[in-house]
Amino acid sequence: MKRFQNILAAVDLASGDQLVCPELSAPNREVVRQAIRLAAESGAKLCFYTALDASAEVQRMIAEQSAVTGSPIDQAYLVLRTIAEEAAQSNVKAEIVVGVGSSWERLIERVKEFRHDLIIAGTRARGAIVRLLFGSTAMKLLRYSPCAVWIAKPQPEDGRTVILAAHDLTDVGQRALELAASMARMSRGTLLIFHSFETTPHHGLAGSDVSSAESRMRHHEARKKLLDSISALESCPQHELIIREGRPDWELLPLIEQRDVDTVVMGMRSRTGLGAMFIGNTSERLLPELNCSVLAIKPEGYVCRV
Repeated sequence: MKRFQNILAAVDLASGDQLVCPELSAPNREVVRQAIRLAAESGAKLCFYTALDASAEVQRMIAEQSAVTGSPIDQAYLVLRTIAEEAAQSNVKAEIVVGVGSSWERLIERVKEFRHDLIIAGTRARGAIVRLLFGSTAMKLLRYSPCAVWIAKPQPEDGRTVILAAHDLTDVGQRALELAASMARMSRGTLLIFHSFETTPHHGLAGSDVSSAESRMRHHEARKKLLDSISALESCPQHELIIREGRPDWELLPLIEQRDVDTVVMGMRSRTGLGAMFIGNTSERLLPELNCSVLAIKPEGYVCRV
């Protein structure tokens, strides 16, 4: 994970009707842990950032009270200072910043101004019935951030994880594989390398034979390209290739549950034209359903449209 050199850790201090809660949620505790670990291992710069996501009226009140001890901004800085002291114990000097306004907009502004190459963020609970991991802030970061985004959920206590690299046989897929392999090595975990493909439907008496032949050919080609991708790595931990025929999101979701995947590493391909502000179709369908962490890699030269 040495490729990340300027990490922005988004710490959400809101809880219920509190703008600032001194106790971090489990996902935000994971954000802090991972950010400190990555910065310590790679010598990266690290900034802990929180945005007080408040209405215009509340923002006005915060501004009026900003010089008063005990204001929400002061409270937020106190919490972040404690986190920075924790980082210092791992020989990581961390900057702390408090902003006011829409969380995802402030974070993207920060990324663009200070050229961060990774955002690490957590999630909020969505209720007992709804099991979706990704809230609106996380989805907007994934869609619009010009840099890689890691949406983190707590990992196993023993540190051994199952990392899945979703490889679409493109350059950004290769970058996802490189990062997934690095994560698996660091955690002494298992690496799954996943690819799926869709074949053209054929009708008629011989249709099934044509489809079967195309499927075998596509499977063979994908396996060869994936093996070449693995060979291009500096080193690769113990791994398993998984190639499936079918729509990527339909094939990937049950696999994540069956193999108890902790983190999915995947590339994001932006659309063109009017849809350029959104991530690709597969990612758009897949991300709201994931119940694991995800590290989303943006293509080289990605331009933020916000």
